[in-house]
Amino acid sequence: FFSLWAGYPGGKMPTKPLTFTGGHLTVNFATSAAGYIKITICGEDGNPCDGDKPLPGYESPRLFGDSVCRPVDFQKPLSALSGQLIRLRFELCDADLYSMKFE
Repeated sequence: FFSLWAGYPGGKMPTKPLTFTGGHLTVNFATSAAGYIKITICGEDGNPCDGDKPLPGYESPRLFGDSVCRPVDFQKPLSALSGQLIRLRFELCDADLYSMKFE
């Protein structure tokens, strides 16, 4: 995609099921002074993405600013989900998301 954008009221976008390798996630994004992005990792069935229940330990804090390669922190190690089918849910408020990368 070129970019994902949401205005101040905000919005959410779940991904299709995907697998990844690696133990780190980085994002290229920009927010306004009042905006943020938040990333939640959900199970493959997507049900946790429908509500506000991420996989335990896989909900990022709100990220602010403008970065081309910002690491995303989770309470649990991302490498524990490597190779498993997951979904990501991006929550944006007055922000643009340009890309993501698993490393």
